[in-house]
Amino acid sequence: MDQSACEYTQYPCVPGVRSSTSASRTGSIAPRRLPQPSVRGVHDASDDADASDDARKVAPRRASCPSGDVRGVNGDDGAAAQRAFAPRCARDIVLDATRARHRATRAWRGVEARARICDVSAQTKKHFIHGARGAIHRRAFDRFSRAMGAPNGRLCVPSSRARALTKLTSKTTATGGAPVMYWMSRDQRVDDNWALLRAMDIARANDAPVVIAFNVLTKFLGAGARQFGFMLRGLRELELKAKRVGLEFTMTYGDDPAAAIAALAREIGAKVVVCDFSPLRDGLAWRKALAVTCEGHGIAVEECDAHNVVPCWLASDKLEVGARTLRGRLAKRYGEFLNEFPDVASVEIARYAGKPFEAIKWDALIEEALTRGAAVPEVSWAVPGEAAGKAVLDDFVNNRMRLYESRNDPVKSRALSGLSPWLHFGQISGQRCALDAKKASTASTAKAYEGFFEELVVRRELSDNFCYYSPNYDKIQGQKYDWAKDTLKAHASDKREHVYTLEQFQRAKTHDDLWNAAQRELRYGGKMHGFMRMYWAKKILEWTESPEQALEFAIWLNDTYSLDGRDPSGYVGCMWSIVGVHDQGWKEREVFGKIRYMAYHGCAKKFSIPDYIARVNALVKAAKAGSNEVAANPGLFTINTDSLLKKRKTMD
Repeated sequence: MDQSACEYTQYPCVPGVRSSTSASRTGSIAPRRLPQPSVRGVHDASDDADASDDARKVAPRRASCPSGDVRGVNGDDGAAAQRAFAPRCARDIVLDATRARHRATRAWRGVEARARICDVSAQTKKHFIHGARGAIHRRAFDRFSRAMGAPNGRLCVPSSRARALTKLTSKTTATGGAPVMYWMSRDQRVDDNWALLRAMDIARANDAPVVIAFNVLTKFLGAGARQFGFMLRGLRELELKAKRVGLEFTMTYGDDPAAAIAALAREIGAKVVVCDFSPLRDGLAWRKALAVTCEGHGIAVEECDAHNVVPCWLASDKLEVGARTLRGRLAKRYGEFLNEFPDVASVEIARYAGKPFEAIKWDALIEEALTRGAAVPEVSWAVPGEAAGKAVLDDFVNNRMRLYESRNDPVKSRALSGLSPWLHFGQISGQRCALDAKKASTASTAKAYEGFFEELVVRRELSDNFCYYSPNYDKIQGQKYDWAKDTLKAHASDKREHVYTLEQFQRAKTHDDLWNAAQRELRYGGKMHGFMRMYWAKKILEWTESPEQALEFAIWLNDTYSLDGRDPSGYVGCMWSIVGVHDQGWKEREVFGKIRYMAYHGCAKKFSIPDYIARVNALVKAAKAGSNEVAANPGLFTINTDSLLKKRKTMD
């Protein structure tokens, strides 16, 4: 598919999906629209019209019926006259939608039969059925939302984005006035947060308040002052923003977050806890433990994926081979999930009127974290918080996105978005980045936008897929395919020309000036250029005693020094470089076996190594001086701190 020729009319922010006009030229079908497929040699327009007409017949039966619970609605919430029939009608809408979908499917089969099965592309059939289903479900969802009296005729979050972690559900446990708790963990923001919006949906339906709770750990996978400082300062800003929109924010403390959050839920009388999603082992274990504890106390727990555009468990039900197999699966769900966010401030919910929470002692909390993690100090250039994340995004899409095609040149670091720290801590939404980038995209930046979307959505969500379906995501055993494990094992005893200790790697004391520069960029800048991360990790494989040691060293260094460490993308990056995850076999050589190789002279052909080293030297000098000038930023971009200070004073 020639993505440069795409017409962005069907999916307003998805590259590579054609409009119905371009689809008719190629014979492919654009998902989300009830299509009129061009079948090679045979085309019966009347049958296509019948399918479209059937698919549009989604009319709820508005018979008199008793009230009941749907999505947590219970009793009279001030609009009983309007909603008395809504639950039954909502069920009728779903039934009618299902029947209409079946009629559309049968109509398609008639077209298929007349066109002869051998002449019909399987992909065309799949797109047709998906398009019909998507259109029907959207109409049903709109009708349901209007029946429920949601703002702007829509509920905040489609129910498919969330899933129950307990046998109890919000429908059966939510009661009028009982607070709904949102356990915030991976997605640390108020705006553009599907998990928070899900909690607000449940709260609004039950005339209840929302309490946001965050648990602060004393240690997490090697994070130091650099990471804890960035996170806590961002949360301090978040507390102010939450209060402005009528949400309560509080904290729990300790290294058993499940127990702490469950105890708080019982203390405030919450009957529903909504949590965000993480594919990492610790996150999954915490949520499972929370669900078990809460269920024993009659509290329902829901999980809502606010990090990915398409919820991880819906994007795929298995470990994907690579981007080429996940890309199409994601594209089929963009019509359902890649939409604009509701404005949190426009969603009216009850205010919390329970026992006041203890004031958070931010200064003492931050000071303690900085002292405990002093071995890895903060970086001066990275301004934490939602406002800063949005400022970086705005600067990128309006000023630097046109450079993105040069992103693999470490000398041209401004070509990168620089958003990874804010994305990692959830201080900005990846979906928001995709939406804003599309809005700013022009004909001259279309290619750059497509590349950005691929990295931002497809590759990030591929990383979540890997970590979710491969629990050993940081071990050699996490590689599903034997070719990579076998080739590494076969060459594990090969002689290494150089072997370094972890301390030598830490301090950039190798014979390779390019590798040393990359490590110094990571250590002093808190980030490393994406292209250099590949070279950096592959050389660790070449200069350590075994593949297992190489993977251990690479992950430790990345988690310790990088602001965006301890992240699925970081683990997958190391696994790709060292274990061949999401890659293929290459020419066999010593040490690497069939794992892809990268060489110094190959880098010299791609970019100016002296210029890259000079940039890193300037960064190290600025970082040691404590400067927050552009030179201290690995991305060489400016964060407009003056406007951020004005925003924060307004919030205060």
